[in-house]
Amino acid sequence: MNPTKTHRFTVTDGFSLEGQLLVATPKWEHATFGRTVCYVIHHGSQGSLGVILNRTAGHHMAAALSGMLEGTSRQNLVGNLYLGGPNPGPVVAIHRVEEHAEFASHEGICFTASLGKLRQLLGHHSPASGQLKVVVGQAQWGPGQLDAQLAGGCWLVLPAIPQLVFADSERMWSIGVREAGNRFLANLVGSRILPPHCEYN
Repeated sequence: MNPTKTHRFTVTDGFSLEGQLLVATPKWEHATFGRTVCYVIHHGSQGSLGVILNRTAGHHMAAALSGMLEGTSRQNLVGNLYLGGPNPGPVVAIHRVEEHAEFASHEGICFTASLGKLRQLLGHHSPASGQLKVVVGQAQWGPGQLDAQLAGGCWLVLPAIPQLVFADSERMWSIGVREAGNRFLANLVGSRILPPHCEYN
């Protein structure tokens, strides 16, 4: 008997989710992760680390960071500053400007965390451009915790494509759920390519 295909993701030995996106499933009403999209920075047997990409931070946090990041106005950060999770962590810029990157993924997503490089980056590029996000805080999982959430059907897994990473925060989650559904459908019917609006076909 062939196993029934579902959206549940099982982590096998040696497989890492680093560099992938996690999209919370619609029925998962979790206080921290409900309706979120997370970028996985580290995934291992000792625990995992990531940042939430679609929760904007408040005005008070933007004001505090604008003082630390010289050359960046408070107005520039408001609406473009994101709360990466409930745990403390460094301020990180996620962007597409390779000349200011400390690390870049295969998909062309760049990361900058050192204070000097952050100031240079934000002095030349505005978060309002839509290709740059400033994230403060992070999400942490203990040993086996993320794997258990995946096995329980809490997350949908997607590649970290720039179109989703830099999508509008209010629409990012719904876009991610739809993209995951399209990919699941393509896998179910054995198709490599789906039409742009498969729901109309």
